[in-house]
Amino acid sequence: AVSAPTAVPAGAAVAAMTGALASALGVMAARVSRQPAVEHHLGEIVARLSHLLEADGKAYNTFIAATRLPIADHGRSVAVSSALHIATEIPLEMAERSMEAATLLAACSKGLKPRLRSDVQVGRMLAIAAAEASLHTVMENMKVQPNQQLREALVKRVDEVSENLEELRSLC
Repeated sequence: AVSAPTAVPAGAAVAAMTGALASALGVMAARVSRQPAVEHHLGEIVARLSHLLEADGKAYNTFIAATRLPIADHGRSVAVSSALHIATEIPLEMAERSMEAATLLAACSKGLKPRLRSDVQVGRMLAIAAAEASLHTVMENMKVQPNQQLREALVKRVDEVSENLEELRSLC
């Protein structure tokens, strides 16, 4: 579906899938290493990222529909801004959940069986990449967001994810 000549699914969907796969590696390792709390938490992240993957396509289509409203339509600017806000919130949550997965993967690696450490390291690297890719989508969407207040409301979360990713990268 990603290689189809359509706009959906695209980059954010691939980032969500990558984050979900990274988390699933952690689920497997936690299951084998008998870490049920980590297994459960990472399983929840897999499910959430899978949901966000679907939501991203719908949000993008809603945004495109809003941009196709006639320019003279008085509700157009609000529709575009609102649709873009949702289309930005979704990859931002993808970044947050992928970052959370990377943090869990780093924390659980100490109690792992040695043969699983490589799998968890790969998962952590992929989760970090998924978070970075999701943040890229967020930043691109924020550039075209006409509502300054919405942009400003997202900046704190974006900065927090960026800072946490810097710390996580240093652990790899």
